[in-house]
Amino acid sequence: MIDSFLGIAWENVIIGLLGGFIVSAVFFLTRRIKEWLLQRKYPVAGEYISKYEDVIDGQRVMVAAPATLKQRGRHIEGTTVMDGREWSLSGELSNTGYIHGVYSAADPLDQGVGNFFLRVSLDHRLDGLWSGYDSANDSIASGRYVFFPVNSSLVVRDRVADDRLALLRIADEELGQGYFDDETASSSDNGDDHFIKVADLDGRLTGFAYCMIQDWPSAEHIIRASAPRHLRHAAVIGVIKTVAVKHDQQGRGIGTALCRACLDEFRRRGVQAVYCVAWRNRDTINIGGILERANFTPFATVEDYWAEDSTRQGYDCPTCGAPPCHCAAVMYSTILD
Repeated sequence: MIDSFLGIAWENVIIGLLGGFIVSAVFFLTRRIKEWLLQRKYPVAGEYISKYEDVIDGQRVMVAAPATLKQRGRHIEGTTVMDGREWSLSGELSNTGYIHGVYSAADPLDQGVGNFFLRVSLDHRLDGLWSGYDSANDSIASGRYVFFPVNSSLVVRDRVADDRLALLRIADEELGQGYFDDETASSSDNGDDHFIKVADLDGRLTGFAYCMIQDWPSAEHIIRASAPRHLRHAAVIGVIKTVAVKHDQQGRGIGTALCRACLDEFRRRGVQAVYCVAWRNRDTINIGGILERANFTPFATVEDYWAEDSTRQGYDCPTCGAPPCHCAAVMYSTILD
């Protein structure tokens, strides 16, 4: 009788465990299916150019920063680089297409932290607000926060002769009249010591990057500052000398795509180290976020970098106007693997 009772009890235990397992499996699969459907409805993962509202010198401005987002169902993780500081993003996607989450500095010594709230639009743009504590300025702030997906119709290619007029127009508008000389823009092909990459968006040329390949003595003449040893001892050095994107197309990932294409070209040509002369206007470095995202690090700042050249060549600065130009240059470098 005892054996019969134990047998029945054991069978009941097995049935109970099996039933519990089935219920748990059904619950798990149902939740995964719902999250899969939510992800299909609101796909968020990808590369973005984010723009956030900030206060610089007492004025509210929109600052661009590259960002990468990953998605697993309703859970969103990401990273972004702002003014040389890396931030981690973590959020949850609601059933109605809203993302709420928190951000924090990747550096454990940086106490910056905050939250964000974004709405997923039909064109996959994310638009909302951020608020938090800025440890660099020891203040609490807030502002608009927008993510623009990097456009899939963007194509980066080598320059051809027919690009000349578009190159000159973009250079004059974004870099100042006369900065980019006609001879360089008119060259019909790339050479052993230089090349130009151009970006087409929806079939129209919207930006370009001019690069050179040098030895150390030539690079030292341009840098005009103490350089790290990996530049001084590199047999072949690349320089991203100019990056320009049409003003109304900025903040859409074009500069990032041009920078990546230039680094790929340098690798094909056997370049070991690369540096870039970035333009600083007040506290804003024009392509600082792009370069730092590509593993560049700043090593020097040269005040009034273009003063002598702008006076000698007679070109205007978009910020300073007629020469001399008083903008500073921030020097960045990286090693290619």
